[in-house]
Amino acid sequence: MGIIIRQVTKRSIITYTGVAIGAISTLFIYPLDKETYGLAQFILSMAALLVPFAGLGVNTLVVRYFPLFRNPESRHHGFLGFLLVYALAALCLFWGAVALFKKPFLQLLDTLHFDVDLFQDNFLFIGLILCFLVFSNILEAHSSNFNRVAIPSIFSNLLQKVALPVVFLLFLGHYVNLFSFRLVLAGIPFVGLIGMVWYVGWLGQLHLRLEPAFLTPSLFRQMGNFALFGILSSLAGTLPFRIDSIMVASMIDVGSNGI
Repeated sequence: MGIIIRQVTKRSIITYTGVAIGAISTLFIYPLDKETYGLAQFILSMAALLVPFAGLGVNTLVVRYFPLFRNPESRHHGFLGFLLVYALAALCLFWGAVALFKKPFLQLLDTLHFDVDLFQDNFLFIGLILCFLVFSNILEAHSSNFNRVAIPSIFSNLLQKVALPVVFLLFLGHYVNLFSFRLVLAGIPFVGLIGMVWYVGWLGQLHLRLEPAFLTPSLFRQMGNFALFGILSSLAGTLPFRIDSIMVASMIDVGSNGI
């Protein structure tokens, strides 16, 4: 229990630090430009909402099925490598579907009186953040399989709380333009992903070699079914906290979303 207590204590400290930084930013920094803050929240919310679909529920497999694969001598039978390949295949399917249905989807949004230009103008940045989050979520959950939750919370939570107000102030000071602001915004989860790759490697658990013989067709189907149901559970945990930001920004304006 010692390592669990230490990890929870460290993570609590990191979480409360993030809360303090977030509170200061919300009170004194973000009100300086509500439109830009509202735009940033729209991009982040849209990406987070799409993660369960883009990853086809892969994040729900990490902890649930790790005990079946756990074997340090065999490098856990290629479990992490399988998850990353699954995520890559899921992203390919997702972007294929986007390519096919993007136009009718935007037409539907226009019919429902959404701001279609808002989605089109930020498509690149939403897509980048989405891809980085799919992989970083896998690595963060995988690190928890080894009772490590403190350092991952720095890359998944604290990093954004620190970086976003810094980038925001750079934009207000005209050191970066709007395109660069959104590009750096997409770069925050990329830095988090690089940090997670380093940390899992530092733990000695970055095993990418696959072991196809261990993943039987029966186990594969079972995991696939679980992942598809996991999309719904992940969406249920994300939708209530993101849908308001998306709808306010796209049906009213980004300034109102900032408020």
